[in-house]
Amino acid sequence: MKKLHILLIFSIVTGFYIVDHQYTHKKNMSIEKKSTVAQKSYIISDNAIDAQTWQAIAHDPTSDMLKTDTQQWLEQEKQAIWHELTQLGVSPKLFKQHETKYRTEYNKYNEHPDQTNKLNQNTIALIKDVLKEFNINADTIAFCPLKVRSPIATTDCAILINDSMFNEMTHKAKIFTIGHEAQHIRFKDDSTFCIVEQLLDKRCANAEQKQKVVERFSRFLEARADYYAIIKHPDYAQGLIEFMDYMFQLGGENGITSHPLKKTRIALGKKVLKQNAYA
Repeated sequence: MKKLHILLIFSIVTGFYIVDHQYTHKKNMSIEKKSTVAQKSYIISDNAIDAQTWQAIAHDPTSDMLKTDTQQWLEQEKQAIWHELTQLGVSPKLFKQHETKYRTEYNKYNEHPDQTNKLNQNTIALIKDVLKEFNINADTIAFCPLKVRSPIATTDCAILINDSMFNEMTHKAKIFTIGHEAQHIRFKDDSTFCIVEQLLDKRCANAEQKQKVVERFSRFLEARADYYAIIKHPDYAQGLIEFMDYMFQLGGENGITSHPLKKTRIALGKKVLKQNAYA
């Protein structure tokens, strides 16, 4: 597998440094100077989804998850994406036929030597505590420094941390980002996305159609990671809101190619808080 893909929840950033599924193609680029955004009080805290917010997210394809049962929407969206992939030549059956081979190849290209000793030990302790809450064995995860301007990222078997950015965030924002990345590990999102993209490369000649379904799949994976993180506890839902506020400070609103809009994600956090919809 020639490409290493990392599902970074921080690809939403616009205006300073964009990290996306083609992360490895950019990792050798010069990195802009460190953010100087200071820790501050977070103001997006009310639980209402107001008319202005609805208007702002109206063009976000993922915003339908706010209008119905989110878990039901996630299942319907997954089925719709697989239907679209099947039409382009990548069926669930084909995926299963190639899954073992491709995941083995993925693991070979995504080996990360553990570098816990190079990271803030309080950060590592917090990450391990949150992983335990989501029933993920931290002993199976490598911890590595992240050089690009994003607080945290994952592969199926590694968590990469930018200590300086991570520690600019509030505690609740921190635990949300860990919980979100825990879902990517739980569902093996990075390797799954990579396999789907590799199969599409071989079976779909229409670049526009391929890009469209890949972006839809990416938004789904990010929305699912948000949802299953924030239903764990109110602090995670509030953490999503505070994390999005932090990201607004850094880069404003994002496009909707790889992630739901920031305002959509804030609205999802408010919806869960309002409904007390915790697992």
